[in-house]
Amino acid sequence: MTKRVASFTIVPKDRAMTMRGADQLGSAAARMAQLDGFLAASSGLSSLDLTLNNLGDEGAAHATSRVLGRNTRLQELQLRENMLGAPGMQLLAASLAACRDLVRLDVSANALGPAGVRSLCEALGKLRKLEGLGLASNQMGDAGAAHLAGVLEDSHALRHLNLQWNDITARGSRSSPQILAPDHRGGHVW
Repeated sequence: MTKRVASFTIVPKDRAMTMRGADQLGSAAARMAQLDGFLAASSGLSSLDLTLNNLGDEGAAHATSRVLGRNTRLQELQLRENMLGAPGMQLLAASLAACRDLVRLDVSANALGPAGVRSLCEALGKLRKLEGLGLASNQMGDAGAAHLAGVLEDSHALRHLNLQWNDITARGSRSSPQILAPDHRGGHVW
């Protein structure tokens, strides 16, 4: 059953929730109020999709810390296109690290940059079950790729990694070959 709240959509389905269109609510305060209402019903989730809500750094960190506090068994988290930058990822990293059952994380199309990727890497080291990581379009460049390479050497579960459109140069790929080489576990890097 799909439920319309204000001008965004909540779709609960089999322990999964999707929220779209919170950015249409105007002010950050209005988005946070609606988001709090949405998150109040978020216990027992296995999947949460907050894609395309323009939550920003504080909104994304607030949302995920509330959700992950109640849903430590969350397996999939989608935060694509939320105007999340390095400060937001720094706030979010501690909450992510506590979610040890996370299998898929997608933070594509944000603006993490190298500093945000470094913060994310602090959490990734604790996510031993993570199989898929979406980091496309995050302006990470060669420095972000180098941060990521250090963590991925110890990641045995990761099979799918999306690094498209990150300004990783040939020089950067040579200095971080572990993330761009063909995956020996049968996975995909793109």
